[in-house]
Parts: sequence; structure tokens; C-alpha cells
Amino acid sequence: MLSFPLRSVANTAKSFKDIWHDYKANSLFHQSAKSEVAAENESLARAKRHWLPRAYFTGQWFSTNDPTQVFFNNLGQRAVVAADFVPQDLNHPRQKSFQTGSLGIDFPLYEGGMKFAQIELYQNLLKSSELSLTASDIEEYAQLAQYYGPLLIYSAHQKSLLQIQAHLQ
Repeated sequence: MLSFPLRSVANTAKSFKDIWHDYKANSLFHQSAKSEVAAENESLARAKRHWLPRAYFTGQWFSTNDPTQVFFNNLGQRAVVAADFVPQDLNHPRQKSFQTGSLGIDFPLYEGGMKFAQIELYQNLLKSSELSLTASDIEEYAQLAQYYGPLLIYSAHQKSLLQIQAHLQ
């Protein structure tokens, strides 16, 4: 009657340390907080490399028959010829294609302390994320302990019921 569930629970007992380890390993909230700390750590590392030069390449291609875009892109590409000033061509240009590209290097010489303030910001954000992770661990630990306590009481009652059952048989 009552002995089947009692014996099955008694055989699967785990220590609180094991339960906490399993819970922490599978907690999505804990994994999310750890990922946030890792992201903040990467942001800080990236901000500390602010003084490194950056190389970049940009490219653009488009086709249009808008009068202002055609005229100003001809000016921008230094491709203006006398025929571009014919009123009919100015007001109703044919479809034209434009492409631009640039290659550059950005080498910061002076930033007015902005990047150092940004590094300090990321350090504080990292510290905040680490403290948030610790707080969530403590909160989850307390909640798990709150659930584990009644299980210990139930286990003690189970043992006494098993002893009573053994005396009755």
C-alpha cells in the first residue's frame, strides 16, 4: 500500500550539493547571466583596443533618373560635361548608374578622453553584470534551499513511517 512510493523516494535521495550543482548547470537564468558577463567582458576588451587603427572599405552602386541625384552625382564623380547643362537633360535625365568606393584608415590621435570614459563605463557594466550573476545565484540558492528543506522533513517522516511499518509486519 504505502510502501511502494516510500521506497522509490528513499532510493533516489541526493545531497543538496548535488542538487545545487545540477540545478546551476541546467538553469537558463544562470546561463543567461553568464552570457551577459561574457558579452560585457568582450565589450570591455574591444573598448581597450580603441587606439588601434581601423582599416575599412565601402562600396555603393545605384541607378536613378532623379534630376537632382543625377546632377549631384555627376558633380561628385567629377564627370560633368557641357551636355549636362542642356535644360531638357537637366529636367528629364536618362536612367544613369553610379558606383562609388572608398578605402581608408582611421587612426585616432586625440579623442578628448571619450574612449577612456567608455572603458570606465564598460568596466562598471562588467562589475554590474558580475554582481547581478552573484545575486541571481544567491537568490536561486535560497529558493532551492527553501524547496529542499521540506524534502528533508518528508524524508525523516518517511524513515519513521518505514520503521513503524516494519514493526507492524
